[in-house]
Amino acid sequence: MILSVLSAALLMGASPAEIQVDVGRADWKALPRLTSLSRDMPTNAMVGRVEAMLRKGACHFRGQTSQKFDITVPYAVLVNPDGTANRVIVGETGCPALESYVGLLVLGMARNGEFRRNGEASARWKASEISFTQE
Repeated sequence: MILSVLSAALLMGASPAEIQVDVGRADWKALPRLTSLSRDMPTNAMVGRVEAMLRKGACHFRGQTSQKFDITVPYAVLVNPDGTANRVIVGETGCPALESYVGLLVLGMARNGEFRRNGEASARWKASEISFTQE
């Protein structure tokens, strides 16, 4: 799983040494909210990619189909004082394809400088999520 996320990072031009990506569990609500630049997420193309995962059977979620789904994937980013990121944890969903995809999206956000400065003297974990919905 982590290998596939790191492969995605390499495709985007980030080296694994720059940003570490893991899949795991955390008390997401206990972490302060991640502040990012204004962005419409997810896009229709992103939702379409999740639809394709469900249609092909790459992911199975109780009560969710490729025609109708509402899936939220939490993630946390270790944000440096300057707004750069050096570590990401994607919430475990039981679907490696979706976890890899969310890791890729968050790496893209980090690479594009979309996280705001944290206003603190040291790096701090911040949490957010991406919700993919189709009705």
